[in-house]
Amino acid sequence: MNPGAFKRIEVVANTASGSVGPDAPAELEALLSKYGVRASVCSPEAGELEGCLRAAVDSAPDLLIVLANYWHELGLLLDPGDKNDVETVSAVVRITGGNFRLIERLMTQVARVMDINQLDTLDPDVVHAARQILVVGAAQ
Repeated sequence: MNPGAFKRIEVVANTASGSVGPDAPAELEALLSKYGVRASVCSPEAGELEGCLRAAVDSAPDLLIVLANYWHELGLLLDPGDKNDVETVSAVVRITGGNFRLIERLMTQVARVMDINQLDTLDPDVVHAARQILVVGAAQ
């Protein structure tokens, strides 16, 4: 699927985990709507995460965003209002096409690149460097 073809996106923003700021769900929904993308954002309360994830998957969206967890694993906070974070997420989506297995592999390499180079910020250049390590076909 062409990343530009994403028209409906499901977002699970687990603000209780600490990996997503409390304003992030509303900010992300507003940001996506500026680009004509309909997003349904679920911000579950304690004990509701599984139901929220199931509902998101069952709705068969064009893309299900789960990247905030990766930012948290890297010791970072995903801020959908930050231009760098938006561009970085866009790079991940372009490279992976939303494929969960490929996202997992790419983000593992992102962590390696950041660790080896002692980086404390994540940006599109880091994502593209991690992409070069993967064997997934032609670079985009």
